[in-house]
Amino acid sequence: MLARKDKIVRQLTDGIEKLFKASGIDWIQGHGKLLANKKVMVTAHAGDQVEYSGHSVILASGSIPIDISTVPVDNERILLTHQGHWNLMIFPSGLQLSV
Repeated sequence: MLARKDKIVRQLTDGIEKLFKASGIDWIQGHGKLLANKKVMVTAHAGDQVEYSGHSVILASGSIPIDISTVPVDNERILLTHQGHWNLMIFPSGLQLSV
């Protein structure tokens, strides 16, 4: 199941990348921060910062779960995030979902 999930995610990501390229859209990965005058500061995954400017900007926020200090997410036993549950090799006999 994990291999299938990874394959589907890779196919979707590759498809989006091809659509962007065909439309002349630059796909810049990292953490973006909107600045004044149509500028964006992007911190790449390696830590480098580059400032970009453009007529139109799309920031895809993604999603990162936050930890609750009294019940930290360990993605194994206590809590599973939306990402952690995909990596389970064996599903427990019972799950409690909380949104």
